[in-house]
Amino acid sequence: MKISRELKFRGKSINGEWHSGLLSISRGLPGQPGKGHYISNRVGMPWAYQVIPETVGRLVSPKDKKGNPIYEDDIVKHHSNKQGDAFGLVYYNEHEFRINWVKGSSRSDLWNKSEIVGNRFDHPALLEKDE
Repeated sequence: MKISRELKFRGKSINGEWHSGLLSISRGLPGQPGKGHYISNRVGMPWAYQVIPETVGRLVSPKDKKGNPIYEDDIVKHHSNKQGDAFGLVYYNEHEFRINWVKGSSRSDLWNKSEIVGNRFDHPALLEKDE
């Protein structure tokens, strides 16, 4: 899947809340906010939230089957009557977004037929392989 033309990111703030918007990285120079990664609203800094750098993910262009925007590091579920539920992690690979199906199997082109069920930071158990 190609990258969204809309440049939008999501990140988890240091107080545990998720924010989406533009990404800014400050080196903490004079006149700038402290060193760190920030997700800002439409008017930009200083109305921005400091986020944990590892949680920053870019918006993917398709939406899930419920119309929710999909971001890198989201976990999606696809249900097949023949194969049951498959869970996959959205990731970026060589100029495009893909789904790595971890539980079950499915095709990587099922963006609008899958639904977001969490992300790898808040719901890691969804990615654990069945023994």
